[in-house]
Amino acid sequence: MTERKDLTELRSDIDQLDNQLVELIRRRVDLAGEIGRIKAKEGLDVFDAARETVVMRRLTELWGEEHDVQYIENIYREIIGVSHAVQRAPRVAYLGPVASFTYSAALRKFGSYCEFLASRGVDDVFDGVFRKEADYGVVPVENSTEGIVTHTLDMFLESNLKIAGEIYLRISFDLMNKTGRMEDIKTIVSHPQGLAQTRRWIAHNMPKAELVEAASTSEAALLASRDTQYAAVAGEEAGKMYELAAVRRDIGDKADNYTRFLIIAEKSPRPTGDDKTTILFSVKDRPGILHKVLAPLAKRKINLSKIESRPSRRELWDYVFFLDLLGHIDDKKITRALDELKKYTTTIRYLGSYPRSDVRRG
Repeated sequence: MTERKDLTELRSDIDQLDNQLVELIRRRVDLAGEIGRIKAKEGLDVFDAARETVVMRRLTELWGEEHDVQYIENIYREIIGVSHAVQRAPRVAYLGPVASFTYSAALRKFGSYCEFLASRGVDDVFDGVFRKEADYGVVPVENSTEGIVTHTLDMFLESNLKIAGEIYLRISFDLMNKTGRMEDIKTIVSHPQGLAQTRRWIAHNMPKAELVEAASTSEAALLASRDTQYAAVAGEEAGKMYELAAVRRDIGDKADNYTRFLIIAEKSPRPTGDDKTTILFSVKDRPGILHKVLAPLAKRKINLSKIESRPSRRELWDYVFFLDLLGHIDDKKITRALDELKKYTTTIRYLGSYPRSDVRRG
């Protein structure tokens, strides 16, 4: 009786807290509605990346390091999503079919209360945002195992859209089928990258299985949902979408497999105090020129987080460099450094300043 009474009391306490939480969430949504009316009147965007980044950082600090911050982030992502919905749900274009990894990244950033628009290619995502069919686009830009997604970088050579954010997503591959039993599997199907990044596990555990390539991990999950002898190597969202059971979780050959995604929009957000800026530039091919270009940044102790080069497509052996640096374009030292860079470059273009994401939390 004592244990049952304690359980009853605890549940009563939770009920009382739920009553308070529902009232507080209702009040928050009402306030969001008022903000939405002001934004609509003043022509402001519903999604304010800078504001929401600051809010999330403050909430995770309140939550404390002794708890898994992913819990509070997941809860508030949906609460903020409801707040968007009472204003106007953002339209988000993303690469791939429903339940692709890019969809998972978009879902992590924007929450489920959005209008998600699947796109066949990176260029279609850019085009959707350019034509105002979508407010934001989400595209992959690099993977910790496979490297740069060159097509995404190339699109910035011909687009005036800006980077409005970044998302890090751990890429976890599950082996799944209709029954959840390994002995039923004759064929394993996945995107070529999915098969490549799980090759060692498959060779060790299922060496006799036939391997079949699909256009995407989502398509692989669809095929597995139609044939009990098929198993898909895909992400968790694809398994949920096609009602598959996990045979084995997280079979990737590398535990620290992450993909970085970019959010693209018509403009970049305001400073948050912890930002990243991306530029592209080209230079004339002469000895020591790259050192001269980077010197103004080093002189001002501006930290560079990445540099990549791509063919410019203008003439043979002409290259464009993409540079990520820490700070916001509104920072005086960055503005002055970029002004000095112009002396050594033939082209320089600002691609955006945006809140810096933590690879551990996306």
